[in-house]
Amino acid sequence: MPESKSTKMANTQGVSLVASWRDAGRRLQHIFLAFLFCGTSLAILGLLGDNEGWWDSRPFLINFVSSSAAACFGIPFALLVFRYLQLAHQARAEAIKGLRLILAATSESLDEIMSEHLMVKLRSRLRETFEAYAVADSAADGNSSRQWRGVAGNIGLLWRDWRPDEDLNSRIREMKEVWKGAYDNAGRRIADAGLPSLQNEKLQKVNQCFNDLWEAVSSANLEGRYNALEGSLRGSRITNVDMKAFLVRYEKVVTRLDQLRLALKAASSATH
Repeated sequence: MPESKSTKMANTQGVSLVASWRDAGRRLQHIFLAFLFCGTSLAILGLLGDNEGWWDSRPFLINFVSSSAAACFGIPFALLVFRYLQLAHQARAEAIKGLRLILAATSESLDEIMSEHLMVKLRSRLRETFEAYAVADSAADGNSSRQWRGVAGNIGLLWRDWRPDEDLNSRIREMKEVWKGAYDNAGRRIADAGLPSLQNEKLQKVNQCFNDLWEAVSSANLEGRYNALEGSLRGSRITNVDMKAFLVRYEKVVTRLDQLRLALKAASSATH
């Protein structure tokens, strides 16, 4: 996305009255200097007139000279301050726009990992599996074996619907780093503009959700746990503890993905 001259200045130098003067261009600088020269000349003329008594019988003329001198000094500084405010708010708008684009791209990437339809399906499947686990855990010894096989079957269906493998870890890490870089860059640009820091609760919620998701994904090792469950099932050595550990971690990853999706939607609305 091409940047304007003023945006580039804001990115590299920050926004200040000095930067506003440098960015004004030679034509405006010459106009400002002409105003200051005229103001200085009128001020000197007014002081000389006071000393020499030129204005004693000319109240209108002295008022005109003094007002003109004040205008010649005030107009350039007012224009510089106005330009400073314009550049500062432009820097903020550009920073927020960049975040908005990253939010949209992140939402698309999240949909590629897990669509909203799949999210609903997995939540329903998880609920059924936990209910089956509770029934198996409370079943009498004679029925427990069949019940546990049912739980294992539900876990197999979960894995068939969505398999979080090592590629998921790398994609989540990449999304997290891109978002953090964009968020930090936007914060720096806004701080350089001399504006209040980027304290947006919904944007900070995205940060928290990314941290929670990364913690859940990086510690889950779901692929390894599922492979171990599959091996134990073939050898009839599967335990309810192993199944519970897998289900809890699987549900946590799905929940964290859902929370991030909701946070991205809320933050996208907040930046419009």
